[in-house]
Amino acid sequence: MSKEIWKDVVGYEGIYEVSNRGRVRRILKCKGTRCGVLRPGTRTFNWSTGIVRYNHVVLSYKSKTETRPVHRLVAEAFIPNPENKKTVNHKDGDGENNVVENLEWATQSEQELHKWYVLGHKITSKNFGFKSQKVLCLTTGEVFDSIRLACEAKGVDRSCIKKCLDGRQDSTKGLRWAKT
Repeated sequence: MSKEIWKDVVGYEGIYEVSNRGRVRRILKCKGTRCGVLRPGTRTFNWSTGIVRYNHVVLSYKSKTETRPVHRLVAEAFIPNPENKKTVNHKDGDGENNVVENLEWATQSEQELHKWYVLGHKITSKNFGFKSQKVLCLTTGEVFDSIRLACEAKGVDRSCIKKCLDGRQDSTKGLRWAKT
């Protein structure tokens, strides 16, 4: 891996820095002999946004806080965007791999094409935050490899099956469901 390089976070120059390896740190401002000491940021954490899992960091300055995805901070600092594309794509599909070599600016349609044709429809816990869950229809005794397949076979809405699995609903269309 290449040497770690640090650059200012866009909009927080002189306060926060982001590295080409996807790490964020705050530049400590203090009085006396400790001025200019750098401390790695301790506010990096995993945050679930919909079905996609990304690393986020909370940035604060003058009583204002903002939660920002780390991959976007890396792209803004290290990757030119002459076409003014709006989204940042993870080339390997892993939303937690924020090294600069794994990121690229993309349009929403380019991201969709990448997901379907480059990643080959891979939807796993590693790259998109979830994986297929086997479910059992208690009423019929049938086992389905995923909630989606159960929905298609029984003509039931996905959210209804999820509510049954979570215990918020007893049945849907006369069918009872359980996790396997």
